[in-house]
Amino acid sequence: EAGTLELLRVASQGGWPCITRTGQVSIPGWAERRVEQRFELHVPVSISYGPARFPAIVENATAAGLGLASAVGVKEGVDLKIHLPDGRTVTGVVRWARSGKIGVRLQRPLQADDPLLCLGSRTPH
Repeated sequence: EAGTLELLRVASQGGWPCITRTGQVSIPGWAERRVEQRFELHVPVSISYGPARFPAIVENATAAGLGLASAVGVKEGVDLKIHLPDGRTVTGVVRWARSGKIGVRLQRPLQADDPLLCLGSRTPH
């Protein structure tokens, strides 16, 4: 309880982390602390868990994970298959999912010269 009160006190003074007006926690500088190079993409793929496949878009990628957009609701912790346009399938675990976005941690990291990463533009975070 004391930790929660301290968090709220610091946040009310604009400290770090901050709570936005909508009640979400915002951590300034979080994106800048990422270790892996991120590539911005727009690659249509399909995703599957269980027997069904659903359309999705890879919006960004690092060697260790993918950021997807999909209308399909997926829960955190689900094992997901991502079927790439070149015929390969990569697998990973859903780390977070909200508002049509899905963060997937890949079971096997992509190589630096992976064709998927080569499609994207590099971003500083």
